[in-house]
This record gives sequence, structure tokens and C-alpha cells, in this order.
Amino acid sequence: RTILNAGKSRASVGLFYDPSSDVRVSPIPKLLDPEHPAAYNPWSRACLEST
Repeated sequence: RTILNAGKSRASVGLFYDPSSDVRVSPIPKLLDPEHPAAYNPWSRACLEST
């Protein structure tokens, strides 16, 4: 169950069990087009661990 607050933005992140640090996480290219670009840059677990 989720209760949303219309006054604040929200992001959801899928979690994966122990992916390799070099696996890139990004939207499926087939779902992207000029009218529907990716909202975020691709990232990897290594990128998260370095912050």
C-alpha cells in the first residue's frame, strides 16, 4: 500500500539481489523514443558504492 503526497515528487527503484558491479541499469531501449526519453542516466552498482 502506498500513500502519495501530491506536493512531493517520488522515485521508485527496483532492487536486485547481488548484481555484478558492472551491470548497467537503465530503461529498456524499446520503450524510449523522442517523445518518451529516459528520465535518468544509466547507472551501475559500482557507481552507487563509490558515493
